[in-house]
Amino acid sequence: AISDLPSLAWQPSGLTYFVAWEDDRPGAFQIYLVRLNAVGAKIGADTAISASATSARDPSLVLGDAERELGVAWTDTRNGANGEIYLARIDAATATRIGAELRVTTDAGVSDSAAIGWSGTEYGLVWRDLRDGNAEIYFARVSALGVKIGADVRLTNDTSVSQMPAIVWTGAEWAIVWSDLRTTSGDIYFTRVSAVGVEVGADVQLTSTGGGTGLEDQPSIAWNGCTIGVAWRHAAGANNVRALIASATGTILGGPYAVSATADVEREPSIAAGPLR
Repeated sequence: AISDLPSLAWQPSGLTYFVAWEDDRPGAFQIYLVRLNAVGAKIGADTAISASATSARDPSLVLGDAERELGVAWTDTRNGANGEIYLARIDAATATRIGAELRVTTDAGVSDSAAIGWSGTEYGLVWRDLRDGNAEIYFARVSALGVKIGADVRLTNDTSVSQMPAIVWTGAEWAIVWSDLRTTSGDIYFTRVSAVGVEVGADVQLTSTGGGTGLEDQPSIAWNGCTIGVAWRHAAGANNVRALIASATGTILGGPYAVSATADVEREPSIAAGPLR
């Protein structure tokens, strides 16, 4: 069977890794999860997390409440071919689902490419949504008990394609990046969302393709307690990975840096915070 699109989380207190991915071993793609110890050995068997009768794909995983549970979000077609965003809470000790899944979105457009974060008290989700006739980025809050808080928040509002969002909590706000085609070829944009789900300030353009010299997409974001790191794919001839460092408000402090520079295809980067030095 095909096993694809993994998402990884680390539990410091238990010295345990968690990996979620899409897997079509049942005949249709479903979300699976497994635990690994600190040296990468599997703990127990793979666990099916989704309960869809059709297709559940593209998971995003984050460590949640006091490291006792995880949140995983994905795209699910059980409600029709357009796809909706679902969320499940996972017991960190048993790698099994806590209660029922939460259907996050309910609209006639495609909702997909979800990314999930944890603020210390609740989950934040972003995703690509086509309910407005073109692809826009939406945001929602979910409580620690898996209950949706308030309505969906539309973060982008332009006639171009906004897609591939990523999210992280900075200690005071949500920091969100995505790929946006409002420029000639597409660039990485940044915005902030308050703890109560209100967008703070205007969008910040982090990259510039310089008049159509390449597509910037597939962003990933991390917070180290001091600065934000963003990595993405730069597609101009050969695909390679670039990264930058920014403040919590989106001011670029370093980069963009060419992380890779081979003639081969390099894509779908993931960035994580290491120790402060």
